[in-house]
Amino acid sequence: MLKIKTFLIKSIDFLIYGNFLIAVSAAVSTLSTVVLLSGFADGNDVALAFFIGSATFFLYNLHKPVTYFLRKQFIHNQRFTKTKVFQIPLSILTILSGIYCVFFFFSLPSTLQFFLVGIAFLSLGYVLPILGKGRRLRDVAYIKIFLIALVWAAMTVGLPYLIVKNTVNPMCFWQLFIERSCFIFALCIPFDIRDMDWDRQTNVKTIPLSIGVKNAKIWGISALTLAILLVFLLKDATIYTFSQFLIQSSLYVLTMFIVSITNSKRSDYFFYGLIDGLIFVQGLLLFLVF
Repeated sequence: MLKIKTFLIKSIDFLIYGNFLIAVSAAVSTLSTVVLLSGFADGNDVALAFFIGSATFFLYNLHKPVTYFLRKQFIHNQRFTKTKVFQIPLSILTILSGIYCVFFFFSLPSTLQFFLVGIAFLSLGYVLPILGKGRRLRDVAYIKIFLIALVWAAMTVGLPYLIVKNTVNPMCFWQLFIERSCFIFALCIPFDIRDMDWDRQTNVKTIPLSIGVKNAKIWGISALTLAILLVFLLKDATIYTFSQFLIQSSLYVLTMFIVSITNSKRSDYFFYGLIDGLIFVQGLLLFLVF
């Protein structure tokens, strides 16, 4: 029985610390947007979703070793020690996912390639010290949370829209883009709260450090309130069905509660499992309840 429990714990750790959950969440979120905008998904759409998932897996797994190299004072942090256990298989899979993304990129239409170059620049700039002296885009004051929200919305809403744009009102696209940005922004607030000591030591200014935890949570809840309003407008524009409107609104209310109970002492399972898992749940429910 003990061996089974140990195996299950290691399997869960591999999925969340290896960034499989967040990668699958990105893929499902992308695919659900395609279905939401066009009513169906073909083989090309599935391939695009797989590409987005692979790119997410590559970037998130690249981020940790780069951070380890730049911020060695945090090497005993659980996020690093847990990942180190799976270092060899994760390194191999990360390299393979990067190679796959390069090959897939050149199979895309030039319009999508141009768009992806911009996303890739922002994403790699978040991970790599392109600003010199070990500084990344994430180290610029207040930019981290907005950059993540922008890139996620661009990947999971912008790319699908470019595929089906002839059938979607541009106003609806921007409403959906902002709604997804608000959702990701709100999910980032708990991570900024968790990383307050880290960011304080590295002189990275974030919303919780500047206005306090309570006010940062209010920002997150306000973003989710705006998201619910946008869902209502998109329902009237027939992008969302009534069932999807109820699902989205309920999920955002649940997210408000999770943001409200966040503190820096919560376990990694709370952040990497529950909070990241909300993206997967949103995408899956939108995909299934059509």
